[in-house]
Amino acid sequence: MLSGCNLPQSTVPSLLTGASSLQLSTLPPARSSVPTTGSTAGLDVPRLEGIVQGLFSAGLAASTQRTYRTGFNRYLKFARAATLTPFPVSKRSLCVFVGYLFEAKLASQTVTWYLSAVRFSQIALGLGNPKVDSMPRLEYVTRGLQKSAIQKKVPPLPITPPILRRLKLVWERMSSQHDALMLLAAACICFFGFLRSGEIVVPSETGSDQSSHRPSG
Repeated sequence: MLSGCNLPQSTVPSLLTGASSLQLSTLPPARSSVPTTGSTAGLDVPRLEGIVQGLFSAGLAASTQRTYRTGFNRYLKFARAATLTPFPVSKRSLCVFVGYLFEAKLASQTVTWYLSAVRFSQIALGLGNPKVDSMPRLEYVTRGLQKSAIQKKVPPLPITPPILRRLKLVWERMSSQHDALMLLAAACICFFGFLRSGEIVVPSETGSDQSSHRPSG
């Protein structure tokens, strides 16, 4: 049991195996609005709750579930080390969690995913939706994290001859020999002409000035 945690003991292990495996029996009991008399007297509510749980689990893609599971486990580890109550979440615990992840040198996008994982876990536990709009301090902390990540962005390293040879080997395995030769030719022109890729290719089909990439004359 986590220090200060008021969750049932059976809830934490189920979350550790992934949010998709949460059992509705671990959630706080809800008042049923389904009448138990008349034509609905034989309604199988537990079976419907199982359907609801399946739909709830299907709301996340498998890859997202794996990311959330990692984020949730990281949050529990943080809460245990900081002797904080993990759920229900608080503004202070989330802000300190962001600082903890920043110190661990995690990317800002990863931190955002982990915060989403904590939010999803609280919803799955039936503890309500921790709205970020009601946590202005957390919003400024995450904004500062993103700006700090931009300032610390490492410039891309130049392509060296060994890297160019490895790219050539990869392109040679392409199904289209024409495309492979075109990529190799473009890479060689950039390499020997000391050019950036943006100087010889169009970044995207929209939102770019294609006239700057056309030969003049």
